[in-house]
Amino acid sequence: MIERAARWSEDTSPREIADALPPGRHERRIDAGFAVLVALLLLGWLILPPA
Repeated sequence: MIERAARWSEDTSPREIADALPPGRHERRIDAGFAVLVALLLLGWLILPPA
């Protein structure tokens, strides 16, 4: 990561810099919440009897 940061200049896109940073605390919570939501939807779909 240090080598990549050494190549950055004023012309480096903010997206490239943001992608190199570790995820923030709130981003991890959002990802975890989304994963739980998907798991609950799949579980409910498997438990419900077919129509």
